[in-house]
Amino acid sequence: MMIRGELGRLNTPKADVVFLAGVGGVGKTSVINILKKLEPDIQVMPSITRTVYAKMGLTEEKQAMALTAEQRQEFQSLIFKTYLEETAKFITENRGKGPVVIDRSPFDHVSYKTYILPEMSVEEHVSLVIEAQNFMQRFGEESLTLLFPFPVPWAWNSTNSDGMRYAPAGKNLAWHGLLAMLVETRSHSRYEYLMSTTPMGRAYEVLSYIVD
Repeated sequence: MMIRGELGRLNTPKADVVFLAGVGGVGKTSVINILKKLEPDIQVMPSITRTVYAKMGLTEEKQAMALTAEQRQEFQSLIFKTYLEETAKFITENRGKGPVVIDRSPFDHVSYKTYILPEMSVEEHVSLVIEAQNFMQRFGEESLTLLFPFPVPWAWNSTNSDGMRYAPAGKNLAWHGLLAMLVETRSHSRYEYLMSTTPMGRAYEVLSYIVD
């Protein structure tokens, strides 16, 4: 029996822009590092989140979570705005040089902002979703979102919360639920779940969607 991912690879055209979606600590960076070794022509845009943290003088995710509601609103809005601007620029400049792989999708940021701002109104959430939808539609049917599942198929403990990231399982379960719902029902673009259970396997799985 074929799994959904296998059917996707058979029935959909190769993607020239791939968004890697997933909560913190699920292995996106590990997969990207493997991809760059396996396929040197891949154009990779790393996550912008830590860069924005540094500009704001923050060194840990816990610091951002401890901000006031107004500060969290401003900070997450800055991250989302920076992501949209920098990602659009990167895709425009690198599309055609090789497959483009983006660390995080716009819905990663919408779901995280919704999670970290329980004060958010329905109207603001809908506005963010529409902005993310419009962004995805700019890149046509040749773009694809690949969603990293959570829980992960390896042990999850305090070591998954590194010096900057704060990734307890409960937080990531809630965030992943929001992210998966948005990608599945609101993205209006192609998506697949990664099915492999190791970073190497997932790297080859990503490659199967972008190269022959």
